[in-house]
Amino acid sequence: MIGFWIFSMLLACLLGLALWHDIASRRIPNWLTGAGLLAGVGLGFLHLNGIGTGSSLLGAIVGFLVLLPLHLLRAMGAGDVKLMAAVGAFLGPLPVIGAVLLTFAAGGVLSLIVALWSKSMSRVLNNLRLMGMVAFTGRAAGVALRDVETTGRLPYALAIAVGTGLQLWLATQGSWPFK
Repeated sequence: MIGFWIFSMLLACLLGLALWHDIASRRIPNWLTGAGLLAGVGLGFLHLNGIGTGSSLLGAIVGFLVLLPLHLLRAMGAGDVKLMAAVGAFLGPLPVIGAVLLTFAAGGVLSLIVALWSKSMSRVLNNLRLMGMVAFTGRAAGVALRDVETTGRLPYALAIAVGTGLQLWLATQGSWPFK
C-alpha cells in the first residue's frame, strides 16, 4: 500500500512539474525528465511500482522509441519524448503503449481546441498534409520539414499527463488490454 502511494506521488509530481514548465516556457527541462527516469527505475529496483527493474528500463525504452519518430518529423519536442520515457519507467512496456495511445487522443483533442480557438485550422490542416507528404515521400514538391510554418507550440505535457492518468484508471477496469 505504501508503495502505491510513493509511486502515485512521484508520478504526479513528475507530470505536474513537467506541465508547469511546459506551460510556462514550452520546454520540459532535462533535469526533470532525468530525475523522473531515475525515480521510475528506482521504484522498479525497490519493487514499489510492481514491475521490477527490467520492466522499468524496457518501459522507458518503449516510451522513448514510440515518440521518437514524431520528434524526428519535428511534430514533437525532445522534452516530450524524454517525458514519455520517464513515464515508461514508472509504468512498464505494455502500459506505456496504452498511455501513448491515450496521449495521442488527448493531444488530438488539445490540438483541435487550440486550432479552433486561434482560428488557424486551415493552416494546421495544410501543415498536416505537408508533413504527411514529407514523411511518406521524403519531400513534398521540393518542401522539407524545415519549411513548414508552425502554428505554435502546444504544451504537450498536458496530453501526456491526461493520457497517463487515463491509462492508470483504465488499467483498473476489466477490459482495458494495456495492463
